[in-house]
Amino acid sequence: MTSSYYSSNGFERKSAARSPAFPDGWPVVSAPGREADDPAGQPMILSHRPGRVVPRLVPVAYDGKMCPGIDFTFIDYLGLMSHPAVRDAAQTAIENCGALPEGRPPSAQASPEAAALQAELAEFLQVPHVLLYSQGWTACCGVVGGLVRAADHVVLDTLVQGNFYEAAAAITRRVHLCRHLDVDHVGEVLRDIRIRESRRQILVVTEALFATEADTANLAALQATCRRYDALLCVSVSNDLGAVGPGGTGCLGLQHMLGQVDLVVGSFFPTLACSGGFAATLRREVYDRLRVYEPSNTDSRALMRVQSATALAALRLVRSPEGERRRRALSTAVVAVRAGLALHGGIVMGAAWRRACAPNAACRSHCSNIRRFRWARRGYICI
Repeated sequence: MTSSYYSSNGFERKSAARSPAFPDGWPVVSAPGREADDPAGQPMILSHRPGRVVPRLVPVAYDGKMCPGIDFTFIDYLGLMSHPAVRDAAQTAIENCGALPEGRPPSAQASPEAAALQAELAEFLQVPHVLLYSQGWTACCGVVGGLVRAADHVVLDTLVQGNFYEAAAAITRRVHLCRHLDVDHVGEVLRDIRIRESRRQILVVTEALFATEADTANLAALQATCRRYDALLCVSVSNDLGAVGPGGTGCLGLQHMLGQVDLVVGSFFPTLACSGGFAATLRREVYDRLRVYEPSNTDSRALMRVQSATALAALRLVRSPEGERRRRALSTAVVAVRAGLALHGGIVMGAAWRRACAPNAACRSHCSNIRRFRWARRGYICI
């Protein structure tokens, strides 16, 4: 089906072929006679040359005015922020408990909503010990601040989130950067540290999914390397947990590493519809040290009960059949956007959720969580 009409800014929408990712189609926008500027004389966020294919346009603010453009700044992977169940949970929590924190984190973690959220996260990640934080940033910095002392070492992937580096640099001068996703280089750095110091704590930090590169770490090899040199591995799952993987378990689930990583840290914001964060660990001694020495324990930066109730409702949706349907719709949209960008000369890094696979029996046997193959421009993508 196709249609043709003129949009409000005077540019003709020539074609609107339907796609499962964009119900309104991928319009081909043409500017009559000149580069696309809005009627007020302000340049558009994205200049639309004749024949360029762009997703559906939405209004975005630019220099205080509303101009047509594409909004890639709003982060809500599964669209749960507007879900009725999530909104009802938040409203009920505000009516029953108020919107303010209840004091220091230890008291806030004892609330019924927080206890239920901890239990749900522990079951979801297959780890016994979970701590909650008021923000994802606080969780990342709190893990480093709670575990590292001035004489300890921190080993970071060069593309890890900046807050990890800032927290480590504020505590110790023994910060080591390793090449991106290079497990061998991590092993070399750990070996050199252990040759000089055999008893100091070493914290290795990486991300399950690097958002800027769309690539993933080899978590099994990295965990084995850390255990070989008595180092603690911390994996950030802020970019993938809930949005990809079997049951929303992210790259941990895709790589069969649930319940295998020493320490998992993440943010609620991208998928679970609210600010907040968590740290989950297999080791009781790590949990006790974080609970006692984590810097935010000294002030009132506690997770609010409305945050706990909201994240709990969103997490239950993530684990439900509706969450699976939303992940499929999200993967369809991602594949469509990547294919469209590549078709028009864009540089598209990484792969859609996981590595690109060749359509053969070996791939099918390796990718045990594949439900189906979808054809992308340069090969099959496992989703």
